[in-house]
Amino acid sequence: MSSISPTDHAALLDNAAWVRRLARRLLADEQMAEDVAQDTLTAAIEDPPHFHADAPRLRRWLGGVVRNLVARAWSRERERAAREARYARVDEEPGEADTNRRLELQQVLVAAVQGLPDPYRSTVVMRYFDELSTREIAGQQGVPQATVRKRLSRAMELLRVRLDGEFGGGRHGWCVALVGMLETGNGVAPAATFAKAVPALIALGSLMLVATGWHAFRRGAGHRSPAALQAPHVDANALAELDVAETPTSGAERRHTVPLPVETASLDLLVVDADGTPSPDALVVRLVEEVAFARAVTDAAGRVSFPGLDAAGHVVAQSVDGPPTLLSLAVLTGRHEVVVPEGATLSGWLTEDGDPPRAPVALSLAPRQDSFESLRDVTTERLAEAGVRLGSRELETSEDGSFRFDGLPHDWSGQLRLPTTHRLLEAPPRTKAAWEDRALAIDAPEDGLSLRTVRLPAARGRVLDAATMQPIPHAGLMIWASFGESDQTSLTGMRTDAEGRFLLGLCPNTSSRRVAWRDPAQRRPIERLSITVDGVADCLGVERWFDPAEIGPDGDVGDLLLPRGRSLHLRVVDTAGEPIAGAIASPRPMSSPTDSDGRTRLRGVPPERESILVGSPNHGIRDVPIGAREFPHEDPLVVVLEPGNRLEVAVVSEPREATEDMRVRVSGGSRLFEVGTPGWGSHLHAELGSQRMSASSSGGNDAWEYTDYRLDQDGRLTLLHVAPGVELDVTVLVGELELARTRLRAPGPGTTVREEFVVERRPISVDVAVVDATGQPVPRASVRLDGVDVGGRAETDVSGVARFERVWAAEGPASLTVRCDGYAARRVGELVIEHGSSLPTVVLERGRDLHVEIVDELGAPLDVDRFHALAEGFPGARAEHRVGGGYDLTDLPEGPLALEFTYAHRTYSRTHPARESFTKLVLPVHGALECSTSPSLRRSDEEWYDLHVRSLDEEGIDTSVALTESDGSLGWRSALLPARYVLQLVRVRRTEAGLVESRVGTESTVDIRPGETIRLTIGE
Repeated sequence: MSSISPTDHAALLDNAAWVRRLARRLLADEQMAEDVAQDTLTAAIEDPPHFHADAPRLRRWLGGVVRNLVARAWSRERERAAREARYARVDEEPGEADTNRRLELQQVLVAAVQGLPDPYRSTVVMRYFDELSTREIAGQQGVPQATVRKRLSRAMELLRVRLDGEFGGGRHGWCVALVGMLETGNGVAPAATFAKAVPALIALGSLMLVATGWHAFRRGAGHRSPAALQAPHVDANALAELDVAETPTSGAERRHTVPLPVETASLDLLVVDADGTPSPDALVVRLVEEVAFARAVTDAAGRVSFPGLDAAGHVVAQSVDGPPTLLSLAVLTGRHEVVVPEGATLSGWLTEDGDPPRAPVALSLAPRQDSFESLRDVTTERLAEAGVRLGSRELETSEDGSFRFDGLPHDWSGQLRLPTTHRLLEAPPRTKAAWEDRALAIDAPEDGLSLRTVRLPAARGRVLDAATMQPIPHAGLMIWASFGESDQTSLTGMRTDAEGRFLLGLCPNTSSRRVAWRDPAQRRPIERLSITVDGVADCLGVERWFDPAEIGPDGDVGDLLLPRGRSLHLRVVDTAGEPIAGAIASPRPMSSPTDSDGRTRLRGVPPERESILVGSPNHGIRDVPIGAREFPHEDPLVVVLEPGNRLEVAVVSEPREATEDMRVRVSGGSRLFEVGTPGWGSHLHAELGSQRMSASSSGGNDAWEYTDYRLDQDGRLTLLHVAPGVELDVTVLVGELELARTRLRAPGPGTTVREEFVVERRPISVDVAVVDATGQPVPRASVRLDGVDVGGRAETDVSGVARFERVWAAEGPASLTVRCDGYAARRVGELVIEHGSSLPTVVLERGRDLHVEIVDELGAPLDVDRFHALAEGFPGARAEHRVGGGYDLTDLPEGPLALEFTYAHRTYSRTHPARESFTKLVLPVHGALECSTSPSLRRSDEEWYDLHVRSLDEEGIDTSVALTESDGSLGWRSALLPARYVLQLVRVRRTEAGLVESRVGTESTVDIRPGETIRLTIGE
């Protein structure tokens, strides 16, 4: 991207007045403010930012430069004042009384820390004595970082309360003594062990004083500019904290600066609750044009004071247990009253299979919208840093599973999210489940939520660099697991956290099996686990398979080590030897684009890789052999690229916007660079400005089947660097509906071929009216139009009309399916979709419910498969299975129904009469055949066993069931009709020629009687 151009100087002039105003607000000295403004504009011209000068971004950049220059001017002024005060002061050595007083304070601080209850004492010791970070403490204590910060804050409050009682004069007494200790350094320690604790006490005392406001006030009182000395008296809490932010400077330098606003008349605030009662210990934050903010805590009377500013801004106030409130002020001076609302509570308890959780469960709240959405993101981030509790919250359940979120707005709404290791069994009445049973949509805070959850089997571990054994953050993983023959997960992707760790709960990928898993007896452990890690930086990707013996408690698979790949240094030039900037290389992980000298580094190349693809948007692509070499930085591999070709495809249709639905399919050829959306199997892919370049290559001869591309808003597609002379089949499609087709030959290097497609077929707009039996419109009905390729779904509006704006009709008749809660679904077929045609009005009848119980002849309930109901003109309804209570069907049409279901490998059909809401279906009493394997029989990936079952009278089943348990336990169980069955064990082996089956032993014959269970043990 280019820097600010000469034409952008007008943007600088437009912001010049704003820069001067900002400088004058931050500096009381008019001359100094003018110098800062001039230096800022000069820096923008001589060393401009590297982005286009759009107004919001340029103003943020200028504001950062002004803050840096103001800080430097302030620092120079402060150093000069300090230097003058130092030479004018008569040095005084501290007396013996002062030394004793400091030693006494240090001892009192140590005693106060020792008197803290756990976990506050251990947290303070780890933070200030062991000098551990909050992240390290959280890792050792096994709690979130937010919990560590909360414990430190609570410990500071306990220490302040204890010191208030220890010292005469209350808080003023020990604050003055502690300031004296900090100003004189570490002092003298009476013993070496105590001396080791002095730096920690210094840090601890500094934090305690900052929290009370004394440290900042005393430090600022000794070093104030002449302009600041003219300001009125400032309350102790007023300058408790000034934001310290990293801001851009006029050059490449980046420093931490402290923005200091101009102090004028004071800003006095009275913070009260809704009843007008003063709110003590409320947090108040003052915002000034996102440039600086100060925070303070109200006193016992609910009052707080700030140095006033002759500027507009905001004040954010939050009581101890309430939500934050935002007050916008035209001028940040004078007296104001801030009303803080009372907070609401969201609380309840969580159980795992009806019991308290085995370990604390992390819960989080995510609001639907931010209360401070009118402010910019950077402001909300700083408010969170200042301690304001915004919308998102996190906590862990207690030992009994209870949780409590305090201080929420009464109109709060959002989601209560569970970790991936948990799934909801049922949602509370006032909430609804979302995100595959891992979140609840909450409309308002409430008490007494009951979250019944399932704790899922999990996969957890770390991803490390095998060479350095350091964690790899944000590495991509794909995880799959099998729990047996019928239960397996979908392939799920995730990334490691900042410490290289991953944790994912696993469950079956079918809804019926997820429902079955609500019963702990049907839940199975992981039998087979697959984890694939993508290559990162210099490391290669790996794929690992785990057996149950390799999986530790709670799914711990340990550390996954990524081996290092080769590092290649490339220099890409054209045929004239000139360097090519922006070229990229593959395989993944890709190189970054080449620099202005044509150089780049390709990291993580597999050792077995013998060639790489190198290409550029404006040049061709080459398959470059690299062999087994690894190139040092000073000896790069030089790659010469020839000029590329262009193949342009334009689609012309009426109306023009129809191209939004179209795509172009290109098949045949090899090694294709494209601008547009890359297809599947792309091996080279990088963002290049507003374009995207990709090379598709697969198979030993670089052949590929086809790739689909989206057209741009003008209906065009540009293909770059197709192998010269290759013939390509180009097809214009909507859905799977073919609109046009042609064959093109790729041009030679440096040439362009343009092809135009004229599409005469147009999308159709049709309306469908949906009414009830009385002729009243039915809103919010779902209408599906079958027999079209694109645009076949719509919803009726308040007038009962579903409008299909753009329907691409396929050949043949179409049909309508209409569904709506409370009505029986309706299907209307044999429709003709043409321009100007009208579809018939669909009449929906009120639906009815049906409860079905299926039992055997002895009255025992049966669990069946594929249960659904059919009727004329009715699209069918699947039943919701209720454990122990049969099956519920809703929104059924009036009249007789055909009920179909499958049980024990047989399909049953029953007719249910009209208007009845209950029916009981009785099936014959089945027997059971249960097969297990001896401990000597094992299954492997290369060999396993199938059991073939057939009935002699040909009325039973004829099937093969794999013995899937690797530990030789239960292999198969099924309910069978009373009959004689023949069993045959078959060994299946995987060979180079394919799968080879061989029968093991002789056939066995068993007679199944009603209600009888036959148990067989199968050995070698």
